Amino acid sequence: MKNLKKLSRKELKDVKGGQSCVLYVQGSNGAWVPRTGVCKKVVSFTQVGDVSIPSTSSYCETGLGQVPLSSNGGQSRC
Repeated sequence: MKNLKKLSRKELKDVKGGQSCVLYVQGSNGAWVPRTGVCKKVVSFTQVGDVSIPSTSSYCETGLGQVPLSSNGGQSRC
């Protein structure tokens, strides 16, 4: 245990493979519980005539999938 090293944000990003993020979920008892995750991007396509236009959005993947946000105007900071 003497060889443990506290990782910087950059080192953590390299280990986890993406930008880290935290999502707070309110439990049934009313308490807010932090869930640590990694920012993920989702690409969706809108068909306009014969052209398919891509757009991307991001969310904090904590194992819960995409969760609607009640803060930040519904936008993820990822």
